[in-house]
Amino acid sequence: MATVTSGGTAADFTLTGKDLKDAGLEDFASKRKVLNIMPSLETPVCAKSTKVFNEKAAALPGTVVLVGSADLPFA
Repeated sequence: MATVTSGGTAADFTLTGKDLKDAGLEDFASKRKVLNIMPSLETPVCAKSTKVFNEKAAALPGTVVLVGSADLPFA
């Protein structure tokens, strides 16, 4: 597992979106990326923290939040 600190460079990766399409870092090249990784969106704590996190991050111009979990894309 790699650790990336603020301002660091993440290794390329692929996430599957709600639309079942793959997306990677290159799809968000012009934006600041915030990675929010958790075990499962099916737990009340993770679901709530993700919702609040995304609401606060929405106020940051030029920023996209990429949420990753071990869930299937339908979660």
